[in-house]
Order: sequence, then C-alpha cells, then structure tokens
Amino acid sequence: MGFYRTMTSRYGIRTSDIMKEWSNNNRKIANLLNRRIFLLECKRLGLTPNHIGTGVKNVLNLVEFHTGSRFNKKISGFNKNLVNRLLSLEIEHTHLKISHICKYNSTIKRELRQTIPTEIHREFFRRQKTTYNKIFHKVKATNLRKIKALQRRIHKADYKVPEKWFKNLSQTTVPEEVRTVLGLGSKFNVPLDHKEINIKDLIADVESILDLVEEDRRDTLRAKIASIITGHLHKGKNNICATDNIRKLYKTTKNFLRTNDHLVVLDSDKGSVTVLMDRADYLQKMYSIVDTEDFKKISRDPTTTIQNKTNKIISTLVNQNILSKEAARSMKSYNSVSPRMYGNPKIHKENIPMRPIVSDVQGPTCKFSNYIAQILTEAYDQDNAYYVKDSFDFSSKINNFELPPDYVVISLDVVNLFGNISKELVLRAMEFHWNKIEAVCNISKEYFKEIITFLLESGYFMFDGSFYLQMFGCIMGSKLSPILSLYVMDYVLDSCIPRLTFTLAFIKKYVDDLIISLPSTGTEEILQVFNSFDPKLKFTIETEDCYNSVPFLDTKNKKTGFIKSVIQHSEMEA
Repeated sequence: MGFYRTMTSRYGIRTSDIMKEWSNNNRKIANLLNRRIFLLECKRLGLTPNHIGTGVKNVLNLVEFHTGSRFNKKISGFNKNLVNRLLSLEIEHTHLKISHICKYNSTIKRELRQTIPTEIHREFFRRQKTTYNKIFHKVKATNLRKIKALQRRIHKADYKVPEKWFKNLSQTTVPEEVRTVLGLGSKFNVPLDHKEINIKDLIADVESILDLVEEDRRDTLRAKIASIITGHLHKGKNNICATDNIRKLYKTTKNFLRTNDHLVVLDSDKGSVTVLMDRADYLQKMYSIVDTEDFKKISRDPTTTIQNKTNKIISTLVNQNILSKEAARSMKSYNSVSPRMYGNPKIHKENIPMRPIVSDVQGPTCKFSNYIAQILTEAYDQDNAYYVKDSFDFSSKINNFELPPDYVVISLDVVNLFGNISKELVLRAMEFHWNKIEAVCNISKEYFKEIITFLLESGYFMFDGSFYLQMFGCIMGSKLSPILSLYVMDYVLDSCIPRLTFTLAFIKKYVDDLIISLPSTGTEEILQVFNSFDPKLKFTIETEDCYNSVPFLDTKNKKTGFIKSVIQHSEMEA
C-alpha cells in the first residue's frame, strides 16, 4: 500500500489530500523561487529572457522601421522600457505567487500538526525538504545555463566589429580577439575592478580637473565625485561587467599589447578607425615632421618660464583694471604641464602620413589663450561677405543662385593653413581688423599685439622625451589658432580681391576652403594674385566645374571635402 493510501485509511481522505497539496506546492515554490532569482539576475545584468524578447518582438512587428529615421530611436527606447517594465511586472507577480503559496502551506502545516502524529509529521516534512532541494538545484542549474546562453548571445551581437573599424599597419599578426576589442575604438570602456583603481592617482586627476572649474563650484563637485567613488568601491564585484566574455577579451588584448610593446595603438585622422602601427614606423613619420625648420629642439623644459611670463601679463591686465582679480585667479597657472605632441595616421592618403596634434589641456598659456580667443571670437563679424558656418549654411545661401554666362565655380584650398601663417601676417590682420576688436576689448592695440606676439612665440611641446619650440605658424593645440586663421583669411581676401581685373559672382570661405565663382578665363590670374600675397601661403585648385543654372547639383563629377558635403545638402533641398 502506498504512502497516501495509508494516510487515507488511518487519518481520512482530507488528511491525504492536504498532504498531496503541500507536496505539489512545495515543488511549485522550488520553481518559483528559482524563477524570481533568474528574473532578478536578468534585470541586473541587462538581459532579456527569451519569452519576453519574443513577446516584445511581436509587438514591434506592428511598427514599420525606417532606415536612418529618428523614429527608430523612439522605437528602441520604447523597446528597452517595455522590456524593463515587463521584467519588473513579472518579478512582482512571481513574488506574490510565492507569498500566496507559502501562506497557504503554513495553514496546511498547522492542520497536519493537529491531525497526524508528531513522528509522521516530522518524517513527512523531512522527505519533502529533500525533494525540494533536489528540484531547486536542478532548476537552478538550468537557469544558470540560460543566463550564460543569453550573455553569449547578446555580447556576440554587441561586439561584432566590422573589418573597416580596425587597420593593422604593423608586421605583427593580430589575434581575432584583439582585433575585436581594438576595433571598438578609443571611446569604448570596460568597467574596472575596484582593486585596479589607484585612489590616490584618481583624486589627483580630479583635483587637476577642478582647477579648471569656477572656485565657487569646486566643493560641490568634490562632494559629488567623492560620493560616486565611494559608491563604486562599495559595489565591489557587482560593479564588474555582467559577462566574463568582454572581460576575457579585454584581458587578452591587454596582455597582447603588454607583450608586444613595439606596437602603438592610434586613432585614424578621419573615419574613426583604430590603427595599429610599429612604434619605429610611427616615430619615423613623426620625426619627419618635427625635424624641420618649423621646429627647434631645445635643451630644457620651458614650462615654468612661459608660465611665469603668462602670469605676469595677467597681473598687468589686473593693474590696468581690464581683468578682475577673480578672473585673473582663474586664469593664472602654478602647476602647468608641458603640452604633448602625438600623431594620427591619415589612412585615406597615399603612404599614410601623420597629422600632428598637440594636447595643451594644462599648458602654461592654455587658459589665457582661451581668454584672448573669446575676445577675438566676440569681435569677429560672422555676417561678412565671406563667412559660412558650415555646408548647410552655404547651401541655404547659394540655393537658386544662377551663374552669369561663361562663369565657373572653383574650390581653392590653402596648403597647411595653420602651419604657414607667419607672425607678421597675424599682426597685420589684427591691425587691419582693429576697429572691430577694439569694440569688445579694453586692451590697447599695441599691448594686444604684444600679447599675440608672446602667445605665438610660446608654442612648444614635448615629443618622445624631448622639447621642441614651434618656430613658425599658429600654435598647434591652441584654441587661439582657429580664430586667428579666420582673421588672416579675411585679411587676405580683402587685400587680394581688389587686385583682380574681373568681378567675382560670389566667394565664400570655410576655414581654409574657398568656393569661388569667376570667369572661366580667370583661374590662372586668381591663383597668381593669391599666391603672390604672402611667400608662405599657397593656394591650389581642388575642383573646377561649369554650371548653367543651379550650382553644386552635378554628382557625376568627383568632389572632395567641403564641396562634397555641399552637393549632398543641395540635393536634399532640391
């Protein structure tokens, strides 16, 4: 005779039924507790269970996706919110079912205690506990496999990197795992284990950044940052990326680069491509830039000297009541760092030359240069006849313009504009535009020109452990250089255009790109006039095309740079 038949014959059918009901509820609780744990873990790790994912997919099939549409972002946001809401709702529902069954089982247990002997009562619940443990651990193992499968699936999709995102210029064979991580780009981040974080260095970095912030905001920001750091450290291992997959890829890449220290990882100049180069090749290309007459190698670090001179100029402006003491305090530097030079490879050009870039974030003239740049920016007339903000602006201004008979459109480009602007040319441009600058600046013309001269002569950087002084051109890495180039180009145009023997239908300027409409016979003359203005500034023709009515709608001819984007925008408007 079976167990429940024995219970029926001895204690009645009611006792047997509620014992069966307890046993069934015991199994249900083992499954429901595992289900709640599984759902909570999915929510914590940002995973979507299959049953929810399928349901959401069916809902989204009702909505049509549009390529390149902003509406897709709304759909993605709705999808994410819907998954989170459904997860939370299912977790709450599971919790309520567990509570309801546990409450009912408590009632059954009390009734059984009054119905059956203590020995039978104890033995029955001992066996039920054993059954519960077997079911619980079996379901737990199944759910763990589900979570790992979801992690593998989501990260296999998230970290699939197209070939074009990574370019290997070295002679070293790169494993697929390393290509994947490097191809994700320099902005991709993997959460660090709190043990890997050097708190002292982190605090020092924070304090150096706070020096750039207004003094009355620093304490508030310190408190917020301290709270963030403390919270991160208290999270411990829970703060680590949910899956071990990307952590494994990250460690593999880190070990590969540590082992192959002859390699250097760089961002491309254009296209957001990660480039891997041999360090020797990188240094050779960079030294071909710095070992020229435009730069002079110096024997010592000039940071302190330039910092002191900058602070002295700021103090002079305070004494002349041009700067307030508070503004001067925020501009002065006492812990400046030498600007660093590095290069980004131009993978879109033959032989892959380097574009030199100088990081001047904490340089001795950084804050003061920003102040002078703000003055010049405020004084600059954006409504002048040449200036266009971008290709959209140009397209709107030139739309429906009809070229005169026998006129063509050409694009002139200045060769290395920043590097070929001399100090003398900058000062002449400042003199030429002084009536505009004077309207927003209380500094005298002569002293303003002295300040510009000092800043242009203070361009320096460190590269490969050595210091170099920039001997010619606008300062690399300075926010002053772009606005100076605008003034110089306007001065060049105002000086050269009156010397032409013909009339231009229009001329527009975007940094160093000029778009000009002129008679078809005037291209040689305009080149001769522009190239004879300054010995260093050289103009070249990029494109030359004829149009009968609306310009920039001809997509058959090959265009580059600014012209190409103008074509695209004009086509959109057309």
